[in-house]
Amino acid sequence: QPQPPPSPVLPPAPPALPPVSPAPPLLPPTLAPPAAPPPSPSPPARPPAPFQPPLPPPPPWPPAPDGMALATSAEALQGLLSNVAAREPLSVFLPEGLTLVIDEELVVKDGAHVSLTSAGAGATLDGGEAAKALFLVRDGGSLSLTRIRMQNVRDSSKAGITVGEGASLSLRHSSMSDMTGVDTAGCIHAEGSGDGSILVEDSVLKNCRSTELAIANEYGGCIDHKMKKLSIIRSTLDGCRSSRYGYGGAAAGGGGMDVI
Repeated sequence: QPQPPPSPVLPPAPPALPPVSPAPPLLPPTLAPPAAPPPSPSPPARPPAPFQPPLPPPPPWPPAPDGMALATSAEALQGLLSNVAAREPLSVFLPEGLTLVIDEELVVKDGAHVSLTSAGAGATLDGGEAAKALFLVRDGGSLSLTRIRMQNVRDSSKAGITVGEGASLSLRHSSMSDMTGVDTAGCIHAEGSGDGSILVEDSVLKNCRSTELAIANEYGGCIDHKMKKLSIIRSTLDGCRSSRYGYGGAAAGGGGMDVI
C-alpha cells in the first residue's frame, strides 16, 4: 500500500521586528546670522605737521635807568632789600609788564628808604591769595611805590602793607586791589602811636576790606592809619568796607586826614 508523501518542511518564521519609534518633528532650518557689514574705510592718514622751529627766547628786559637797581624776579627783589644798608636809600626798577608772585614778605628794615618804580602801565606784585602782607616797613624807614600794581592778599593780619612805628609810605600812580585783612584794614595797616605818614596820590584802592572775623573797634576797610597823617590826593577808594563792628568803610584813624 503506497505511503503518503511527506509534508513539506516550512522555513522558520523571521524574528519579530522591534517597534518603530515615531519620527521626531521636523525643525525649521537654522538660519545663519546676517553677514557683518564691511568695515568702514579708514580715514586717510594726516600728513605730518610741518616743522615748527622753537620759539626764540623772550627779549631781555630793558636795563634800569641810571642810579637804579634792576629786579626781574621775586628772589632778586628780596636780595636787594636784604642787603641795603641801614638808613641808606635804595632805588629799584621793575620793568613794565613784569609780574612777580611774592611768596615771602618784602621787608624794609633798619630805617632804609626804598623806592620801587616801573614805567608805562607798570609792574605787578601778586600775593598769590596768601595770608601775608606784601610789604612790612619797619624801624622808621620809608617805602615809595610808583606805577606798581598790588593784588590778591587774603585774610592777612598785616593788611597788604604794614607801616610800622615812625615809618612812612607813599603810593603814586599805583593800585591795590582784592585784599582782605583780619583785625585790620585790607590794604594799608599802620602801627605805633604816631610819627610817619601815608600818602596815596593818583592811585586806586579797590575791593579791600576787613573780614567778618575782625573784632570790634578795628578801623578802616581799606586804610587803618592809626595816628599817622593820611593824605589822599586825586585817588579812588572803591568797594572798600570795614567789618560788621568796625569803623570807617574806606579809611579811619586818629592822626588826621587830608582828602583832595
